[in-house]
Amino acid sequence: IKPIFDLPALDGIPVKRPTVSITDDDVSKQIVRMREMSGELVPVADGAVEIDDMVIADLKITVGDKIVLQKENEPLYARPRNVVGVTIEKLGDLLKGARSGDTRTTEATLPDDFEQQDLRGQTAAFEFKVNDIKRLKLPPLDDAALKDMGFDSEKEYRDFVRTRDAADPGSPHVL
Repeated sequence: IKPIFDLPALDGIPVKRPTVSITDDDVSKQIVRMREMSGELVPVADGAVEIDDMVIADLKITVGDKIVLQKENEPLYARPRNVVGVTIEKLGDLLKGARSGDTRTTEATLPDDFEQQDLRGQTAAFEFKVNDIKRLKLPPLDDAALKDMGFDSEKEYRDFVRTRDAADPGSPHVL
């Protein structure tokens, strides 16, 4: 069902376009964000987890002695994240510095809409055993990559990003 109505006259209604200031830092962040979309997750052989790394971990959630959930090789990013309906704001800090084989534990309250009604509102222990660490490797921003994108120089590319973002500040590609 579609409503039927007449639109009022819109002529003469002033529309003020917002002034947008795009800084060099904004352009740099946008370029990194675009490169991240083409990045590759590569294994971290002997290193430790850094913020934003992907961690492959065994997850165990318990309330008291009761195991609520157990998953193996669950992919998680080391940053604030929702784990089975529970937001763990400090997940990145918790996992930072962990190495493959390390276990990290935190507690959080299960939400009022948790799947198992008898556990709603209770404090649960979240245990993460790190099995693997992967880090995002950005593609190079070299002459070959710039040429593939149709640009002759990094300055030309940066100018394009600045102009595009200033022209359409409401667009999802703008920071």
